[in-house]
Amino acid sequence: MVGPPKAFVSYSRADADFVLRLSQDLRAAGASIWLDKLDIHPGEEWDESIERGLSECGRMLVVLSPHSVASENVLDEIGSALSRKKTIIPVLYRDCEVPYRLNRIQYIDFRTDYDEPFKYLLSAIQDAKDNHQAIPVPFTHDRSRRLYLLAGAVAIAIAALLAWSMIGHRPVTANRKPVVETQKSEPVTTDPPVQPTTNPAPEHSNPAPETSFRDSFRTTLLRYISAAPSGFQTLGAKEWVDWAPSATLPGATSCRGSGYPQEPVIECVLYRTDSEAEAANKFEDLIDLTQATLPDWQGNRMNMFVAYFANKKVSTHVGLNVAQRGDHYDVLLSVRPK
Repeated sequence: MVGPPKAFVSYSRADADFVLRLSQDLRAAGASIWLDKLDIHPGEEWDESIERGLSECGRMLVVLSPHSVASENVLDEIGSALSRKKTIIPVLYRDCEVPYRLNRIQYIDFRTDYDEPFKYLLSAIQDAKDNHQAIPVPFTHDRSRRLYLLAGAVAIAIAALLAWSMIGHRPVTANRKPVVETQKSEPVTTDPPVQPTTNPAPEHSNPAPETSFRDSFRTTLLRYISAAPSGFQTLGAKEWVDWAPSATLPGATSCRGSGYPQEPVIECVLYRTDSEAEAANKFEDLIDLTQATLPDWQGNRMNMFVAYFANKKVSTHVGLNVAQRGDHYDVLLSVRPK
């Protein structure tokens, strides 16, 4: 029986004492770790050994510190792991500016303690032994930085309003979250504009309430989920060809079905942009929206741009990801039977 792939440890030589201790403790606890100091033997070519370790290991531990985030070798190793779709587990050793491509992945904080973070890290690696492509990540932890920023912004706004009122001016209500428009942007979470009407209803009639974006999203996604076990036959699935679902997620650039009858799936492009940073932000918004739609489902994250939701009681899998296609990035949601 083949054992689980090892975890490659990427770090700066300036942090070698901590890294060696951590790696030895992980090995003693049964974790499969690859560290150059322990696994490159006398006479071996260092560059070739590093490349072999990166290639053979199924995941990576990145020890983050001011030294490592400034190291070209560490950044190259991170880039290599991301390009090969490997799971990355950031280990925060010292305060530093986390590389952009990692700052949306939950890190394990060793800055002020060792024993408790070590247990959590060991648990994450042990979970990866069962499924080395996916380590569960609580999304609330991922977004802690954004919550702190939001709290700070609210405090500043309150102070500004108080100051404004004290000098005798009337406060002006501003939009809480401005919308940034781009040429190809199509919001995921913004309600569609209300269309003007030329024939208003009589005063005595009660207009029907409009369906919000989130309600439409929830209704359509739940239809996809309920239809998945049957291969989406009720939504128009056709054998061996791509097909258009009879219901599409609101705001989607495109929705298509494929793979029926052997591997049926519906995939919708919910946002398209030329900016990787904008795609990353919309991906986080899509995670929040899906979590709100499926509150009883478990969210899991494979890397910065791949996540999924699952429920033990439901035989359907909801996937989220960002795909680079030519000169643009697509933020996608897919639904398929397990």
